[in-house]
Amino acid sequence: MRPHTERLAASGAIKLVAGGSRVTHRGKTVTARLAVRLARSLAGTRLRVAVQVTDRHDHTQLEPGAGAIRILG
Repeated sequence: MRPHTERLAASGAIKLVAGGSRVTHRGKTVTARLAVRLARSLAGTRLRVAVQVTDRHDHTQLEPGAGAIRILG
């Protein structure tokens, strides 16, 4: 995530960050709403989510255990 330029990227099981996604920031708080597509073969699994944010000065913050996605199916 690059909040200043409102750019998002994904890797791993998330192959596509769809056009419905957006990132906003207010002060030091960043909010991301992600529209993603996942392979059907992932149904019934749980994915761990790591988030990496880069600020306008190219300082990077990584949150390896930011959350999880449970895929129903």
